[in-house]
Amino acid sequence: MTAYWVSSVIGAAVFCATIGLVTVLFCRALSDISRYQDRLISRHHRELQSLLDRLTAVKWEDYAALRSISEPEQEGGFFEPGESTPENEDERETAVQVISPGLWGRLHRNESELLDEDFDEVGNPR
Repeated sequence: MTAYWVSSVIGAAVFCATIGLVTVLFCRALSDISRYQDRLISRHHRELQSLLDRLTAVKWEDYAALRSISEPEQEGGFFEPGESTPENEDERETAVQVISPGLWGRLHRNESELLDEDFDEVGNPR
C-alpha cells in the first residue's frame, strides 16, 4: 500500500513537471514569434518610411517633363486580328496553308489504326 502511494505521488510529480515544462516551452515559442513579428513590422515600417521619404524628395515637375517626351514608336508589337498597317497590307498577299492533322492530331500509322478499331469517325466509342 505504501509503495502504491509513493509511486502515485512520484507519477503525479512527473506529470506536473511535464505539464509545467510544456507550458514554459509554449510560452517561450509564443514570445519568440511575437518578437519576430515585431521586428518584421518595424523593418517594413522603416522600408516604407524610406520609400515615402524618397517619393517626397522627387521633383515631380522633372518627372512630368520626362513622361511628356514622346519616344519614337518601336518596330513590332501586337496587332489585333482586324487591325493592319500600310506596311503590313503589302505583305498580306502571301497565302498560308494550314494542314488539319485530323480528329486525334498527328499520329503514327499504327496508332491511327488502333484508334480506328476502337472509335468511329466522330470519336464515339464502338
